[in-house]
Amino acid sequence: MKNRNKNSLVANIGLNRKQISFIDKIVREIRFSGGRKPSRSSIVMIFTKIAMCMKFDVSGIKSEKETEERFLQALRNTHKNAGKKCKGTFYRI
Repeated sequence: MKNRNKNSLVANIGLNRKQISFIDKIVREIRFSGGRKPSRSSIVMIFTKIAMCMKFDVSGIKSEKETEERFLQALRNTHKNAGKKCKGTFYRI
């Protein structure tokens, strides 16, 4: 496997079948719409970049469900301010 970015690290993540199918559907839609076929990991990296642009308060979280709820709330708040662009490519959460 060719490493495209010298700052990239390999991280193994566990996804269930439904999550992998969702990513595969995105990959197929991009490919069939005339785009170059992205890898699954590039889709996950894009999702991560988007999450890093959001204001996401992690203080006091005690469960995966609570993390999901906070993330969705941050997504809703970011959507309301859609005119504002993310400054830079990466932000620390």
